[in-house]
Amino acid sequence: MAQEPLIYEPQTISVGSRLGRELIASYQQANLAVWEDPKSWRGKWYFGRGDQRLWVPRRMLGGRRHPEERVINFCHPMGRRAFRLLVGAYAISFLAVGVIVTEILRR
Repeated sequence: MAQEPLIYEPQTISVGSRLGRELIASYQQANLAVWEDPKSWRGKWYFGRGDQRLWVPRRMLGGRRHPEERVINFCHPMGRRAFRLLVGAYAISFLAVGVIVTEILRR
């Protein structure tokens, strides 16, 4: 006797994608509302409470999104850590370049 499969994949996929699309759309709307709020921006720094993204599009004049540049969301739980990591990486690279230049100039 043949057993019926417990999960019908095509139906499961269509239900899952439908539910996922609605959930993703609600997150995108909530994130966009926080991003568009002028209180979330302090100059070029972004402090978006309620925005779930770590990297967000940079805001241009007129409130438009920059197509390529991103900034860190400092209200994200990993925001300050990401900033420290970037600053540390830049500091190490500047020190390495400084050491290389001084070694070249000594010769």
